[in-house]
Order: sequence, then structure tokens, then C-alpha cells
Amino acid sequence: MRSTNRYIALLGIAVLAAGCDTSEAKPSAGVPTATQQQLQKVGKETKEAVQATNAVRAAFIKDMQDELAAANRTLQELSDKVERSSSAAKADAKAKLVALRDKVAALNGELDKARNARDAVWSQVQADFKKSNDELKASVAQARTWLSEKIAP
Repeated sequence: MRSTNRYIALLGIAVLAAGCDTSEAKPSAGVPTATQQQLQKVGKETKEAVQATNAVRAAFIKDMQDELAAANRTLQELSDKVERSSSAAKADAKAKLVALRDKVAALNGELDKARNARDAVWSQVQADFKKSNDELKASVAQARTWLSEKIAP
């Protein structure tokens, strides 16, 4: 009985050894396997996707910097108009301009967040910035209208 168990165990080991042909598992020297080629392809595609994402981010940030610069120019024009006026509404106009400058400063802070945002929160930071920028544009338009009504050109 013991020799039969040994015989069966040796036979099982021999069958397993014969079934494991290692000649195909070893790639030729310098030739990548299919898995290595796949990994290289995925790595290249990932790198390209990251570069594309970074380019989109950079373009968005540049556009928003341009928007903020335009808002600052508009505020300076409105401020100059207020300073040239002798209207009784001058104090109110200055207060409105200060509020607008505060919004621009807050938007600059949001732009900094966008610059430093991780991928996981990029979409939300971008959406928040766009919303705040739209609100700033509306506020500037309202201030421009109010100033043109209250302060004679």
C-alpha cells in the first residue's frame, strides 16, 4: 500500500512536470512579451492623456486670467469715471467698486485653487470658478448701468 501511494505521488509529479513546458514562457532575449507590449501601450496612452488634460487645464487657467485682467481694466475705467464726477452718488459708487474689487480678489483665490486642484476635484473647482466669474460679470454690468444712470458722463 505504501509503495502504491509513493508510485501514485511520483506519477503525479511526473505528469505535472511534463505539463509545464517552460520553453514558451521565456521570451527571446530583447523581444518583449505581449503583456509587456500591452503595458508599454497603456503607459504611452496614459502619458498622452495626462498631457492632454494638462493642456486643457492650462488653457482654462489662461482664459480665466484674461477674464480677470479684463474685469480689472473695466473696474479701473469705472473708478476713473467715478473720480471725474462731482455727483452726490460718488460715495455710493466707490462702495460698489470696492465690493466688485472684493469679488475679483475672491475670484483670484479661486483661480489659485484651480491651479493647484487635484484631478479628483478639478471639475468642481472649474465649475465653481465659472459660476463666480459669471456672477462677477453680472455685477460689473449692473455697476456699469447704475453708474451711467447716477453719474453724468
